[in-house]
Amino acid sequence: MDRRDQLIQELRAIIAAQAAQIEKLTKRVAELELALAKATKDSSTSSKPPSSDIAKPQPKQRPGRPKKRRQGGQPGHQQHLRQPLPVERVDQVVEHPIKDSEVQRLGLTLTGDFDVVQQIELPESPVHVTEHRLLVYQDAQGNLYRPDCSDLDRCLFGPRLLATIGWLKSVAHCSYSTIETWMEDVLEVPVSRGYLAKLCNESISALLSEPYVELVSAIPHESKT
Repeated sequence: MDRRDQLIQELRAIIAAQAAQIEKLTKRVAELELALAKATKDSSTSSKPPSSDIAKPQPKQRPGRPKKRRQGGQPGHQQHLRQPLPVERVDQVVEHPIKDSEVQRLGLTLTGDFDVVQQIELPESPVHVTEHRLLVYQDAQGNLYRPDCSDLDRCLFGPRLLATIGWLKSVAHCSYSTIETWMEDVLEVPVSRGYLAKLCNESISALLSEPYVELVSAIPHESKT
């Protein structure tokens, strides 16, 4: 027997084994389908009496205990829809007309009204970075000078981001580790916990000290309602 005949014989053996396996699996599938049909058969799909249907036992209610209400709005409750954001908060307006072919086919005319569907999304970059370049000058003696921008030396972050960090720490009770993770993962701005602690304990506290004193002094003079 040459190599070609040997290869043909091996292939025939493989095909025979696969055919036997397919036949075995086909019989098993038929058995499972029959078992499933028997398990799901009830009085609505066969001539079986309703008493033979499998029913889940209902939990017993304790005497005097009210039945729990389902979640969500209850029957008779007035529906409350979320109001859209005001027009000054809208950054982009996209109009969606009906196709001209449909307008002509149906004989439609514009009414001047429109339905509003607002979609709120985060910007691609959650932060706005401003790079301040202080031009360097040199005199005849070789001394270097730069503009006096002392305000830029106070803090790495602007007022709104500082307020957000203060809110996360004081109102949301986030740890410095959580704020650090949030800034790195969400804002993509790496910052150390030590710097965050310095901001909250020094910079933000100093910025809030004057408004706090004004508020405390104004409270006794407020009229009681």
